[in-house]
Amino acid sequence: MSDEEVKVQITGQSASAIDAIAAATNALRSGVSDMKSQLASLTESFGVLKEAFIAIGAAIAGGEIFGEAVKATKEWTNETINLGRSLGESASEAGAYAVAVEAVGGNAGDFGTAVQGLTRQIRTHESSLNDMGIRTRDAGGNLRDMNDIFLDAIAVVNSYTEGTDRNLAAQTAFGRGASANSPILRMTKEGIDEAKKSAQELGLVVGAQNVADFEENRKATAEAHDVMLGLKKAIGDELMPILTQFAQWFREIGPSAIEVLRTAMADLATIFPNLGRFAHPDLGFMG
Repeated sequence: MSDEEVKVQITGQSASAIDAIAAATNALRSGVSDMKSQLASLTESFGVLKEAFIAIGAAIAGGEIFGEAVKATKEWTNETINLGRSLGESASEAGAYAVAVEAVGGNAGDFGTAVQGLTRQIRTHESSLNDMGIRTRDAGGNLRDMNDIFLDAIAVVNSYTEGTDRNLAAQTAFGRGASANSPILRMTKEGIDEAKKSAQELGLVVGAQNVADFEENRKATAEAHDVMLGLKKAIGDELMPILTQFAQWFREIGPSAIEVLRTAMADLATIFPNLGRFAHPDLGFMG
């Protein structure tokens, strides 16, 4: 076979392979085009809805400028409510403990964990606490207020020698995870009394109206979240059938498209061994 005949054969095979690849991809392009046309009308609507969602969400959160203030208020109120429940006190009283624990380098989470640990030890190892010198009951046999037991426990633990003895005492009083290095053990009755004054001066006391406002906001925010979820579901309900049809169509043409592409690539592969015969002698590529 002459070089000219090989060139003709290669040219013919190349054209055939290219046509086959084009046929396989055209089907995909057609399907994608149909999909785009179905989604085009939705895109504009989604843009409007997106802007609406952002505006509503920003309003609920308090806006960009005041959002942090709203968030901080909600967190502080929630912390004091939880502390009050742990101590059996009102949120107003618990606020003083929250301020006091921050003054010694801790946080409300540290305080809550310590109170929970002490409560658990009272329930399961009360006699061990009494043996340490932590008085859990009054003369009538009734449990004392948790804040009184808590302060007594701190004082008793700190009376132990620093090091292993104090660590073991802390674990006996506040549970297995407790440590003598905890900032909780730096709290004192005097510090809590000072924290009460500071909370009053700084407006950090959480009153009954604050608690009511917090609960109402939490309920309303949850309901607004449900509305947002409903709107998203409405969009999803409309989109899901379209995407399902597209996926089914793609699966149906998949085997045919793969086979056509495989055949086209096989045709191209038969051309490659002959390419070297037409390489430029100086430049090393096809002339």
